[in-house]
Amino acid sequence: ASGVPPKDVAKNLGVSIPTLYRWVPASTHA
Repeated sequence: ASGVPPKDVAKNLGVSIPTLYRWVPASTHA
C-alpha cells in the first residue's frame, strides 16, 4: 500500500478511515 493515499486504501479495503488509522500506525511502528 506504499504510495497509495489512505483514502484510496480505505476505499479499496471497504473500511472506514478511523478504522484504517487504527491499524496503520500499529503496522508502521511494529
